[in-house]
Parts: sequence; structure tokens; C-alpha cells
Amino acid sequence: MNTKHVNFMIMGISLLTATALPGVASAAAPGCDPNDDSTWGSSVTWGSGTTVSRTARIGGGTTIGDNTYIGPYVRIGGCGTINDNVTLGSYSVAGNGVTVNNGASVGYRAHLSDGVVIHAGATVNRYAVVGLNTSVGQGSSIGTSAHLSDGVTIGASVTVNSSAVVGNLTTIKGGASVGTSTRIGDATIIGPGSSIGSHVVIGSGDQLGKDSVWSTFPTVPDPSNSVTSPVTLGSYVNLKDGVVVGGNTKIGTSSRIGYNVIMGTGDTLGSSVVMCDDAQLDDGMSLTSKFRFGC
Repeated sequence: MNTKHVNFMIMGISLLTATALPGVASAAAPGCDPNDDSTWGSSVTWGSGTTVSRTARIGGGTTIGDNTYIGPYVRIGGCGTINDNVTLGSYSVAGNGVTVNNGASVGYRAHLSDGVVIHAGATVNRYAVVGLNTSVGQGSSIGTSAHLSDGVTIGASVTVNSSAVVGNLTTIKGGASVGTSTRIGDATIIGPGSSIGSHVVIGSGDQLGKDSVWSTFPTVPDPSNSVTSPVTLGSYVNLKDGVVVGGNTKIGTSSRIGYNVIMGTGDTLGSSVVMCDDAQLDDGMSLTSKFRFGC
């Protein structure tokens, strides 16, 4: 990468396009300092074809790749890596030690907290918040005003729609989709390819999409932590804490699933079903709409 070592304030123009300096090697980043909050921190480097607004602030030791756009009033912390063909929209914030990989896009007033990794081709839309040490997978999309809490793992090609909230340490595996205004608790796992409707509430510690639920029904749940299969939840479903749902299970619109419910693989629940606390359902079962189970 052809780079330019920047340790001064750009004056007099709104945007500056970096150009290669023949014979000048990339500057090393001595003393990477996340607390360096000057307009241009020490040892900032950027590549050819990159455009940076003069109103942006970039912390020490940050590296910016080729053909990247850093918009007006963007703030980037120290020790970060912003790779090639990245867009950081105006007023967006990237904290210390953030990595934004090739072709990713961060929208207007989006906020990436310290230690975030945005993988190649992912999109973080305007006003979205991504918490500490969270990872957003390749090609995934985080919707407008969505909130990913700390330590979240988003797999590849996941869609988290607008205004959704994902709790601390939750994992959403590849290819899943999460609907508008859905809320997911802490330390929950959602299986790959799952479809979670809008306005759904999912509790903390839930496991949705377990490959195998029962060793012996109804008394011995399979202790495996493997969550490798999809589930489908209709809109306005409500799952309390500690729920386990087997893979390829479908839960209909407006159903209510109580605390510590265990459902097998391949179950089908109609709309407005109620499963009361601690209820257990074997594999391949069907409950018709408005059915009350285990109450």
C-alpha cells in the first residue's frame, strides 16, 4: 500500500485526496497511542486514492487503506485499521483498536465501540451502535438504529434489521435474519439460517436451533451446546429466559413461551400458542393455534 505519514492538521480545503509519494515507504506506527485525541494523531498512515475530510479526527497509530472515504466530522480512535474501499459516513465514530475490513460501509452517525471488527463487505447503517469487542461477519447488514451490545458475534451474511437490540455475548450464526424492533437478551445463541420475525422478544441464555435436544424424553436433555440448525419465529413471539428450541422448529405469530421451556427438533407451533414455564415438548410435535401446553 502506498501511504502517506500524517502528523499535522489539514487546512484550507474541505476534502483531501491522498496521493502516493514515490520512494516513500509506509511509515511504521511507533508508540500507537489510543489516548492521542489530537486532530491527527502521530503515525497515521493512509493509502492512495483515499479521501479524508479535514474535519475528521484520527487517533495515533491508525492505518487507513486505499480508495477509502472518511466523511466530515468522523472520529477514529487510536491503533485502528481501516482497510481498502471502506466508507465511514459523516459523524460516524470508530473507537480505539477498531478494524473495518475491505469494502465495508459505516453509515451516518453510526458508532463502533472499542475493539469492534467489521468484516469485509459488511454494512453498519446510520445511527446503529456496535458494542465493545463485537464482531460483524462478512457481508452482514446491521440496520438503522439497531444496537449490538458488548461481545456480540454476528456471523456471515446475517441481517439485523432496524431498531433491533442484541444483548451482551449473544451469537447470531451465519445467514440468520432478525426482524425490525426485535429484542434479544444476553448470552443467547441463534442457529444459522434462522428467521426471527419483527417485534419478537427473546430472553437471556436461550438456545435456538440445537441440533439435538433430547437424550431421553422427557427427563434427560442432551448436554451438547451444538446450535447448528435454523429455527423460524413469527412476529410478536415472546420467549422467556432459558428456553431451548430444537432445530427446524417453527413458532407461530404471537406465541408465548415460558421460562426454561424445552422444545424438541422439528416441532411446529401455530399462532398464539402458550407454553407455560418448564414445559417440555418431544421432537416432531405440533400444537395448533391458541393451544395452551404445560399450564
